[in-house]
Amino acid sequence: MQNAEKIFITFFVKSLQPSDVNVDISPQSLKVQIQNPLINQEAAKNQQQLYEFHVQKLRHEVTPEHSSYEIHKTKLEVVLSKKEVGETWAALEAVKEAQEQQTAAARVYPSSKKKIDWNKMEKEIAAELESEQLEGEHALQKLFRDIYGRGDEDTRRAMIKSFQTSGGTVLSTNWADVKDKDYEKTLEAPEGQEVRSWNS
Repeated sequence: MQNAEKIFITFFVKSLQPSDVNVDISPQSLKVQIQNPLINQEAAKNQQQLYEFHVQKLRHEVTPEHSSYEIHKTKLEVVLSKKEVGETWAALEAVKEAQEQQTAAARVYPSSKKKIDWNKMEKEIAAELESEQLEGEHALQKLFRDIYGRGDEDTRRAMIKSFQTSGGTVLSTNWADVKDKDYEKTLEAPEGQEVRSWNS
């Protein structure tokens, strides 16, 4: 974890004493030694253990005199003071230049995968939908969508006006017939049905 001024490194180890810990901080390296950490309690019963964490070259420089460490009940926290305040560290450890270039190149050219032609895929999907065999209500809805989608402005206006003003009983594509007609006045019910007013 880090902020603009510091890097925080936490070691979760219970019941540490000051004599169990040795922390060595230099401008470009960090070495932490923990004597008998109770990470593996069975092994700890049998012999003293030494846990060592060593970063030979830090990503950036730190100021040792402003760095510190604290022992808590369940952890050891090392706080490194950044020499360059505000600098964000991408990692704790310095990476060799060749490795960095290799990583950057991998990011710039992320894949050797086959390139997908999205336009071709879109056409294939459209063709598949076009050839899809629909039945009943779905086929009728598709027919109306196709007529509306391929129609000119007059066709669309005729379809909207006739359908909406007739209460869904008429659907016409002929604007010349529809433009002056008042479907609300002359409501015609489909065959076998009758028109009823909501008020009656």
